[in-house]
Amino acid sequence: MKRLFTVLLFAFAAGLFALSGDVPAIRRVAVICPSDGAVDPKMGTYALIGEVPTGRSLILRTINKADGTFARPDQTAFVPGGTAAPGVIYSTLWLPGHILVLREDGSLLAYAVAFDADGTAKLIGDTPTIYDSYIEQQNIATALAEAPGFLGIGTSSGKLYTVSNDLEVETIELGKGEVSGLTTVPQVGYFAFVAAINGHAVGVNPNNNTVMFDLVDPRPERLLDLTGAVFEPNTEALTEPAPVPILTANGSTNVTTLIIPANPMIGGLLSVALIQEMGFPVVEVDLGSLAMRTPEGAVLLDPNFSMASGGSGVTLAIAGGVIDIDPNTLNLRSRGNYVSALCKNENNSAGEIDTNTLALTYGGSIVPALGSTSGDADNNLQSDVMAKFDRAAVQAMLKDAPEGPVTLTLRWRFKDTSAGSASGVVKVKR
Repeated sequence: MKRLFTVLLFAFAAGLFALSGDVPAIRRVAVICPSDGAVDPKMGTYALIGEVPTGRSLILRTINKADGTFARPDQTAFVPGGTAAPGVIYSTLWLPGHILVLREDGSLLAYAVAFDADGTAKLIGDTPTIYDSYIEQQNIATALAEAPGFLGIGTSSGKLYTVSNDLEVETIELGKGEVSGLTTVPQVGYFAFVAAINGHAVGVNPNNNTVMFDLVDPRPERLLDLTGAVFEPNTEALTEPAPVPILTANGSTNVTTLIIPANPMIGGLLSVALIQEMGFPVVEVDLGSLAMRTPEGAVLLDPNFSMASGGSGVTLAIAGGVIDIDPNTLNLRSRGNYVSALCKNENNSAGEIDTNTLALTYGGSIVPALGSTSGDADNNLQSDVMAKFDRAAVQAMLKDAPEGPVTLTLRWRFKDTSAGSASGVVKVKR
């Protein structure tokens, strides 16, 4: 029996805590899939950690993967114990049928989940079970993953804590800095925890608590997050050496498949298999269907992504919104007529934007739109808005901006007068 620290007792209106007023920025995302795979292919459920000024909440969101509309009202539950929640996974191995939320002190919140006939998830009950921390007090938890027989917790000090099913805890010193991402991949005879640490992918065998490989990401941007294949309870380890793909995010606009070689080693290299340009920066990825989180807290979905063939060409906003700015590199010395921004917003709601209120902002400066077009510019059945802005005015707004990637925000009012915004990145060149 796992160590039960306490059970949180909170009163929730109508059984569930509801966010009010503020639209949450998403800080973590996990794809929810039943272990038998019996999901209606048109539907998908996602666990989101949403942040508002009063704290963070677990949000269970079910969407129609054809157009990104919400298939049912969100279910939300308060995340107690402060604002930090650096990890969330849906467990099929360590505590099957639960969403596990990691807190900075290394304790875990377990939210029970059941599945409807179409395979979409719903929260059971309104209180999480809290499991006491398995990490040392001076450490700060940063990442969470599971492997057959083990739970893994990465920390800001570069340590990996492994917790076996019989609750034996081991500590492995990985070095190199903070564990920013953690996943699991099959290797010959075991499953390796793979930690993203300062541009390295470090693999650990939890059976003997040994660092088996340390591979360098060849890209200039630092590796932030990584995810491997989705594990089922009957998944088997490799019987002979084979290359293993992982999907990665590094804060750039590329989502990249990297390959762990068949015989990984200390001091080796990851190889690049497939680079996909998304048009917006990505700092977190999770598989089932590909979910991607931006630094500003939006979540995008490619519902038909596969590790073998890559992206499907369809990208849906399922939380928050993003803008794809054209040109994506803006030379402040060059001339041109327009800067355009293609905006997607959650729940297929871009069509509800009052286009007369569109404005591009940076710092305290505002450039109103010259004109806009509502429709479906990328033909994926999710509405979008294409807005144009005077290029000279945008360049003047960016005259004091640093060279390199700069985040711009598109702001607007919906037709019901509520406010909305979405962010995107442009590279400034002087």
